[in-house]
Amino acid sequence: MPNSPGWHTRGYLPHFDDGQAMQSITYHLADSLPVHVCRQLEEQTLDDASRRAAIDHYLEAHHGACLLRRPDSAETVSETLRHRNGFDYRLHAWVIMPNHVHVIIEPMAQVAMGRIVSAWKSVSA
Repeated sequence: MPNSPGWHTRGYLPHFDDGQAMQSITYHLADSLPVHVCRQLEEQTLDDASRRAAIDHYLEAHHGACLLRRPDSAETVSETLRHRNGFDYRLHAWVIMPNHVHVIIEPMAQVAMGRIVSAWKSVSA
């Protein structure tokens, strides 16, 4: 499927972005998934589901400084997610973990996922 219209990949975990499909997004703090772990995952011959499970397992161990444990940091992320709700996307659910964030959105008006996620990261950083 990654070669079909709407499918995108940068060499890992392909995603589908047709500008309207509901999306489940996970993003993490830089120190929560170290480069050496990413390299190990790349070296392993894992299918997408297995690679995703390995990443989730590592993130759930709460490696790194876990800055999102701080209420002010978590609130900044929460406000950022809610800011464009109803304009660029419909925000269905989110969970802010100590070192990563899970979000379920439905893009609106053909807004690209890359634009949405880039805005979240640049504003909340």
